[in-house]
Amino acid sequence: MPTPAAPGTISVAEDGCVHLTFEELLGDTVDVFAQCRKLSPVIKAGPIYLVISGPHVIELLSGSRMRQVKQFEGEMMVMRGQPATGPMADFTHNTVLLSNGPVHSRRRAPLVKAFARPVLERLRDYVRQEARTIARALPRNQVFDFRELYASPYPARIISTVAGLDPNEWRRFARHIYTMTSALAPPFDEERWKAVEASAEEMFKFVAEALNDRRAHPRQDFITEFVTSADAAGDLTELEIRSQVLGVILGGSDTTRGGLTGIMGLLLEHAAQWADVKADPTLIPGAVSEGLRFEPPVGGGTRFAAVDIELDGARIPAGSPIEVNTISAMRDPALYLDPDTFNIRRTDGPRLLPVFGGGAHRCAGEYLARMELEEALLAIAEECPAIELAAPRQPARGYTAVREMQPLMVRIPG
Repeated sequence: MPTPAAPGTISVAEDGCVHLTFEELLGDTVDVFAQCRKLSPVIKAGPIYLVISGPHVIELLSGSRMRQVKQFEGEMMVMRGQPATGPMADFTHNTVLLSNGPVHSRRRAPLVKAFARPVLERLRDYVRQEARTIARALPRNQVFDFRELYASPYPARIISTVAGLDPNEWRRFARHIYTMTSALAPPFDEERWKAVEASAEEMFKFVAEALNDRRAHPRQDFITEFVTSADAAGDLTELEIRSQVLGVILGGSDTTRGGLTGIMGLLLEHAAQWADVKADPTLIPGAVSEGLRFEPPVGGGTRFAAVDIELDGARIPAGSPIEVNTISAMRDPALYLDPDTFNIRRTDGPRLLPVFGGGAHRCAGEYLARMELEEALLAIAEECPAIELAAPRQPARGYTAVREMQPLMVRIPG
């Protein structure tokens, strides 16, 4: 079990930062961050500086004082213990998610076009239909795991369709995707890494098959559009092309799965607010935003300091790895009134929700994710209004990258 930081033991070091171990961060992270924010805007854990002050996180995400990479793509993963070679390294070194500057722009441009709001809005009827179909099929009069029976297949089927794959193939890749995303956050134990590498290898084969099929038999879908554009431009290597498609499948599956599990659990835990949502569906967008704020599926992103940075006396040397921690930022009283209260009618806070990042690296799939989450809540409210918790909700685990959402045990009285 992780050893949480004990109250009263936290202090500021000579560099103006609070120094903690990674094990201490794996305890009650919300409480640890709250203690630390009173002393410093920065925690130093090993070689990494975690920026935990809400205003500073917002400023750094949108500014130019950080870079995604220092020397090569994916180097942060290597610094955290990931092997420098192998299928997972091929992905992290070639994905838009972990690139910077001209390389990032080159990889991101075709994705932005494919995920433009007008393009995605045409999918809303399909998303709504999928949300309702899966909701109607949920078991009645028995306890089941909402995460596995609803939150897992729903986004996986949708991203399959967006990418132009057979939605029934989601079972083939979902397990591999969830294994891969578990590798985006430490620790990196050897046994888990064997499974990660095997899943990454299988997913690259899956994507290669889809790309080869679209090149031979073009159709009206994301993969055809992406690979046709990439091949014509000649700017991306084959490994980069495969990595971008894999990134779309990964980003469109696990983070939405975690987000939906967290939001649904919070609403059921706050029964009065769930009743309000069922009575007034216009509250759903606010419920989505508040759920993502209160229990974010992504804990933060890591960059490198492009210059020496000083934040209220805390000093971060140029070249140092920085984590902009959105869990802490979205619980900071400097950004949100009464931040530890779940409130779907919340109107305060920054205009852009920090969980989706900021600046050039803001999530390209934000609109699709919000659409999926909103339609899922509407479907559950209308098709399964009596749904209730069968066991207490368990908070997500992890302080960075993709967090581990726990099973959500529920019951739908028949």
